[in-house]
Amino acid sequence: LSSRGLTHLPEEICFNSNMQQCSWINLAQNKLESVEHLEVLMHLQEVYIGRVLEHGTVHGNRIGKLPTEVFQLPFLKILDISGCMLKELPGTIKNLGNIEVLSAARNKITEIPIEIEQLGTLRTLNLDGNLLTELPD
Repeated sequence: LSSRGLTHLPEEICFNSNMQQCSWINLAQNKLESVEHLEVLMHLQEVYIGRVLEHGTVHGNRIGKLPTEVFQLPFLKILDISGCMLKELPGTIKNLGNIEVLSAARNKITEIPIEIEQLGTLRTLNLDGNLLTELPD
């Protein structure tokens, strides 16, 4: 579903019985401002709303804030929200209990919430290209 010029996540995608068992979705390089109904795809383990390619090009969306729908994905292990014009990572980030890889590169994030320390399964955190001035202790 990447590079389709989508402005929203079509309901027919989320409620399609074939998609219900899907383990990953790539929504990068669209014009999304939200990802409503994403939580219906409960088996998702990998969600790519944005992406930074090897040569540094960013393929994000315009969501502006971390979608609450991702907190309802119990098996989510990889979340890429790079280049999505995010200004912050909310304290509710701690609710991503199984997350292993979180990439929020090339956004406008100025600080890292202390709650990020509660992500016990997190192995990779990419915040490259943000506006961070300090790291938590």
